[in-house]
Amino acid sequence: MPPGLSLVLVAFAWGLAFVLTPRALSQTGLGLFLLVRFMCAYLVISLVFRKQMRSVSFRAVTRGIILGGALYGTALCQALAVLRGGGEAVVVTLALAGLAVPVFAFALWRRRPSRIEALAVVLSAGGAWLMGSAITPLAAAAALFLALYVALGAAFVQECAPEHLAGTQLACATLCALLGLGRDLPVQVDLTAWALVLSTALIATAWGALAVMRALRCLSATRTGVILGLQALTALAVLARAGRLALEGGLALGFVLLGLGALVALYPQSEKERN
Repeated sequence: MPPGLSLVLVAFAWGLAFVLTPRALSQTGLGLFLLVRFMCAYLVISLVFRKQMRSVSFRAVTRGIILGGALYGTALCQALAVLRGGGEAVVVTLALAGLAVPVFAFALWRRRPSRIEALAVVLSAGGAWLMGSAITPLAAAAALFLALYVALGAAFVQECAPEHLAGTQLACATLCALLGLGRDLPVQVDLTAWALVLSTALIATAWGALAVMRALRCLSATRTGVILGLQALTALAVLARAGRLALEGGLALGFVLLGLGALVALYPQSEKERN
């Protein structure tokens, strides 16, 4: 599958998962939700790629620990933003991530965006600015964690196999979730809520982490971050469909600009643009 298409599918899966998160959190609790999500995702990756995981290098482990910390920070801040800010906080969180990626890429690797990438970022920035009324500290923190995850992943995946990085980062995120697990665990069993947790673990987390790592071998960090901004379009569409959000005015224009930014980022890149 082309890396751009795989990122589009990941973005839609992530956007849908974040919209479904509030119901799951209301029944499972924050700590248990994150633990089960990352643990199931790690088990899937370790079983599917069990042969590759036997030869994980020390470098892949150290890189995976860094990525896993950023991934856990993203999930934690997003979940807290959902609990405190509702659907609108989710939308803004998802819209901001692609804007900080070129900043991190330049700060870490001195990599300047190409003209195409700059245009994609400007379009996405315009869309995020139009949604800026709902920006919260937690939403901004989640966006920064995700941007750091993408920027670092673009460099690490050139040194280590994507399967190794996906497995080690999910293992680290699982450990972080275990350490953050509270003592008061929910006693009720809601099959629908647990089905949502498992579905997000299998599709959005396990496959998403692997797909992003593989895509970063072919696409620049900036393009990847902008394409992942399509998460916001999924979240907006679902929330508007459910009547929880009015898709009009500045929000609707932001929807269009984010989509245009992703389309520009999907334009074929030259070899010089790759990390």
